[in-house]
Amino acid sequence: MLHRRGVIVHSRRGLSTGLHALFQDKIALGKTLPKLEDNAIKLQMYALYKQATDGPNTQPKPGMFDFVGKAKWEAWTSLGTLSHDDAKKRYCDLIDGLAKGASGSNDAATATSSSNEAAGGIIHSTQAKGIVTMTWDPKTPLEGEVIDELTSAIQKATDDPATKVLVLKLQQQSTASPAPSTSNNIKALIEVIVDFPKPLGVVVHGPVSGLAVSLVGLADVVFSHERATFHILPGSHIPAAPALIYKLGYIQANALLFLGAKLSAAAALRHGLITAMLNADLDKWAFTQFQYLAESSNHGNIRRPHLFRHQYKATLVQE
Repeated sequence: MLHRRGVIVHSRRGLSTGLHALFQDKIALGKTLPKLEDNAIKLQMYALYKQATDGPNTQPKPGMFDFVGKAKWEAWTSLGTLSHDDAKKRYCDLIDGLAKGASGSNDAATATSSSNEAAGGIIHSTQAKGIVTMTWDPKTPLEGEVIDELTSAIQKATDDPATKVLVLKLQQQSTASPAPSTSNNIKALIEVIVDFPKPLGVVVHGPVSGLAVSLVGLADVVFSHERATFHILPGSHIPAAPALIYKLGYIQANALLFLGAKLSAAAALRHGLITAMLNADLDKWAFTQFQYLAESSNHGNIRRPHLFRHQYKATLVQE
């Protein structure tokens, strides 16, 4: 989890006034952006605007056949008791991300072709603008040699001063639990992730299970496709389980860890396991967000103590 450094001010009224002016500027900027095709982003923008201007949703739920109205109502209601100021800040961040994506869409499209891609091997690693992205064949189970190579690749990224953000891309993974013989490999992987000194992002494109869910739990920022699900087979040994408990809370985490519950992307967003959910242009949108992280990391605004993995290191690596 990322903790933003606050700005010390002497007047809360002055801060609110400045935030309101910024909010109005972002509303105007939003009207100049290209038409959105992603309904999830449209709903998020609508909900944050309503929360910022009207507060928590107290409107009656639309009828069952008012699909658009019901989707808007649910998006707004999902924000709960989020304050006016926090909603304004999140709305401003969202508009900034969309604006950057609109002006720099070619950057995301050409990132892979202009980056340095590791030749051969199981783990495919690229670097663009300080963002190191790692992925592997979704048909290859996350165990054994894959774990070893992923551990080595992350260690290499750790040692490279050009790395500002590490991103793991998860496709649909095997549901098989790791074999006992790979437990040492898994421990080494968890340790190198916990020790990674920069922000860790995860992009989830489809259903994931087992160890892949642990990687989601250890990440600072997680962007997921709406079709993704998160599942752990009952009886599986899941490393870094405290990370899931920390994010989901005991009740929901226990259902996932011990009862075989399967979390949808929407439920994962609601319970705090993922940061945002999209249904289109996931990679392009995520890349713009990771650029912000890379810039913050480069300017020293995000340091090791701000990353929850380091705050809970002893608990996460003791298994």
